[in-house]
Parts: sequence; C-alpha cells; structure tokens
Amino acid sequence: MFLRRSTFFIGALFLLSLSKEARSFDYTVKVATEAVYSPQVSFCIVDLKYRKNNLKVCELGEGAYSGFHGHERLFGPGKIWSNFWDFLASFRTPFYFVDPSNIFVRLRAQQQHNDQWSSATFAQHGGRVVRSFQHLDDTINKQKKQYKAQALGQSLLPDKTTLVMFHLPGMLFNQSNKDKITQLRYPDTVFVDAMTHPFVLNKLLTHKLFMQDQNLVSFRPQCLILPTGYTSDMVKKIQKTIKSDHYVVKPIADTHGNGIMMISKQELGQTLQKMFCRGYSYDRDPLIAYWQKSRAGSFLVESHESSDPIEVGDKHYDATMRVAFGIYYSEGTVGISFLGAYWKLPSLALEDTGPLTKKLKSRIAHGTKCSAKVAPAVYNEVKAILSAMLPPLFIKMIEDRHSKPR
Repeated sequence: MFLRRSTFFIGALFLLSLSKEARSFDYTVKVATEAVYSPQVSFCIVDLKYRKNNLKVCELGEGAYSGFHGHERLFGPGKIWSNFWDFLASFRTPFYFVDPSNIFVRLRAQQQHNDQWSSATFAQHGGRVVRSFQHLDDTINKQKKQYKAQALGQSLLPDKTTLVMFHLPGMLFNQSNKDKITQLRYPDTVFVDAMTHPFVLNKLLTHKLFMQDQNLVSFRPQCLILPTGYTSDMVKKIQKTIKSDHYVVKPIADTHGNGIMMISKQELGQTLQKMFCRGYSYDRDPLIAYWQKSRAGSFLVESHESSDPIEVGDKHYDATMRVAFGIYYSEGTVGISFLGAYWKLPSLALEDTGPLTKKLKSRIAHGTKCSAKVAPAVYNEVKAILSAMLPPLFIKMIEDRHSKPR
C-alpha cells in the first residue's frame, strides 16, 4: 500500500473500487525532505526540447487541462487517459470524480466511438461520478461503513484509503470549494493535482523552482523576466543575458500556446516595439495583437532551444516533445508512471519558407500532419533523464507550499 490513511480527489470526482490488475510504477525513489508530508498525487505534462543527452524543459502543464490530439492521431483516442486510470488503480483504493456539470457522463455518452477520456478503463476500475461535495461526503460515508462491515470479516483495505479527482483542478482553489473541502469529515482525503496546480499554471513560479537547485538549472533555457512596456535598453539587456540567435517570448500565466512568439536576434527590437509601444495600430499578426491587448505586468524571454530534427515524410522539423506522466509522494517516496509521449510538429518544416514562429513553434490542429511518434530509444533516454529531474522538482513544490501560510 503506497498511500496510508489518505483520500485522493481529481478534476471531476470519481469513485473507484480499483481492480487488482494495476500497472506498476516506472520509477520510484526515496527522497530526503525537511519533514514527512501528507501524500500527494498529480497528473502532469512536460513539453521539452531534446538533443542527444540534452533536455530542456519548455513548460509544465496539467494533464486534466491538456489536449492529447497529437497522441490520439497516432495511437487512437484515450490512450493517455487509460494509462492514467491504470496509474491511479496502482494505489488499490476507491476513487471518485467530482463533476458538478455532469460533463464526464455526457462525454462518455457522446464519445462511444471516440472515447477521449477512456471511460471504459475508468469503469473497468470501478469508477463512479459524484455531482457535488454533498454527494461526495455521503458517498465516502457509505464507503467507510462498508469498510467497517468488511473489517468484521477479512480486512480488504486496512488503510481505508480513498482517491478523488476534479474535472477542472482549478475547482480546488475556488474559495467556496476550499471551505467545503475543509468541512469534509474525512481529513485524510488527498486532492489530485492540488500540489502542482499553482506552479504549472504559472511559468514564472515553475522557472523559479528550477533556479533554486543547481542540479535543476541546466534543464531550463536561459531566461529573463521583464516588465511589459518597451524601454530603450531592453534589447541590449536581453542580448547580454541570453546568448541566442532566436528568442522565445512567453506570457507568464497563459496556456495552449497563447502569446508565444519566436523572434530572431535581428528583429528583436522592432518586434518588441510593436508589442509594447503605444501608438502602433493593432497588428494583423494575431501574436503581436495578443501582446498589444495584454494587461500582464511582466513576461518571459527565453533562449530558443532546438530538438534534433525529426524526419516526417521527406521533410525535417524542429519538434517539441510532450510527455504525460503521473507522479506521487508518500512517506518519503516519489513514484512516476510515464503515460505516453509524442512529437508536436510546427506548421512549417525547416526546409519551408515562412515566418520563424511557424517553423519553430509546435501547433496541434485537427486534420493536419501535426504529430509524430517518438522513437523507442529516444523515449527511453528522455524517461531516464526525467526520472532524475522530476522527483526533486516535485519535492520542491511540496516544500514550497508547506513553507507558506495557507
């Protein structure tokens, strides 16, 4: 039993009487921490650039928020979600999905032939959906009584562990929901994604975690955080700090690639002026227009990192790899299960003529050639590197959250 006296919540809420055939974890390691913390479980993605033995993390994200259309195009619908349900099943404990909007049931009904959430695997593991916190409370209460009755005979689940997940992890951080959570009569409940959510949705917080550990610094591109608004010394400051022929401009707290631009060294000054100087009319380029309308107080500039070019058809692409994984912490142990990976392709190949962003920024779109399989040998190399990188990063998130008042 990996998780003692604990309950897990994820996105919408599911209750699982987990099957006995659960997948094993790909990697587990004992870690030294400042204290013994409560169990944590998360479903995440990492977008990265990879050259032989050189991995750079572009950003982290939440699996529950992420689209896996590129993976589905290659392997069919629901494979990553199916692996995620198997990951949760490895804990051999009941599992709930809180879903006030009933979206999981509706999607399950609509996607019988395109089951993106792998509801069949979810059901196979005994998954249940509850519609509200009140229903969750009632269901857990009934389950506890069942445990008590069973314990009179053979104790099947001596640790009385429960897992819970929300469809939208942000539900955990709504103040009204926070109050309801603290009022639950079962303090051993663990909410999936509760620990990682604040970090993976904020690129600045993610970057700072890497910068706090000399063993993690090398996994990030060179980076500079700047206030929005053009200044005369901005270009010199960027070029002095970041040695690169191409730069990546990113918003701190947006998702799905919104606002991400690739800018050449030669065009850096002119582009920044268009983005931030008053007096410029709204640009027809939607990325420039994004920044002209943005009210963010700061932004990130990074060195552009390239992957080894991959060949698709007769062309070569500077692709970005997306890796989905489940990760947990319990009693000094961190475990990881890798759930799937694929290359996300830019709109244009390296041989094509066109805007730099379209050649360097990956783009997943329906009906286009937007993804490619990762060679098994490359995937194994990436998993080995991530298995060393992710545990200390996860522990830093846990320690950072516990060091700050709630």
